[in-house]
Amino acid sequence: MGYSVNVWWLVLVALCLSLLAAAMRFLANRRLAGLDLSGDVVYSDASEFCEILVSDRHGLTGRPDYILKVDDELIPVERKTRARMGRSPQDGEILQLAAYCLLVEERFAKAVSRGQLQYADGSLDIPFDDALRTQLQLALVALRGAQGQSDVSRSHNSAARCRACGVRMTCGQALPS
Repeated sequence: MGYSVNVWWLVLVALCLSLLAAAMRFLANRRLAGLDLSGDVVYSDASEFCEILVSDRHGLTGRPDYILKVDDELIPVERKTRARMGRSPQDGEILQLAAYCLLVEERFAKAVSRGQLQYADGSLDIPFDDALRTQLQLALVALRGAQGQSDVSRSHNSAARCRACGVRMTCGQALPS
């Protein structure tokens, strides 16, 4: 009799795990359906087994939110929670996307011609052209140069960015909230 009770517990646990997996799959598919992703999603950082993209050559690592495949083209996608409301994307958002384009090129050995920034109110294609590549390379050189410095000056006037900064408590240049 004890043996059959244990089997029923195992069956119940297996059933619960199956229901949980189905619910998680449903929620993930619902989340994808709500996005403006035209193309096949070949990569998503929502997966716990998501590969971190690495470029030893450029000293970069990162995980784009998505990589889409449209025809034979790979397109890194970065989602932002804020609304764009007709404004231009921030320089940091464009450089982050450019870094993802570079990482995707190296990982998949395939040229990337554009990336996509997605906002709460729409998406924007950003060409990954020679000008943006140069801008990214200059930013990487500046970052490497700043790594050796004991003090780096604040590069913005945004109190919101200071509030969200991980080194705010030790920064001598933090803006008042």
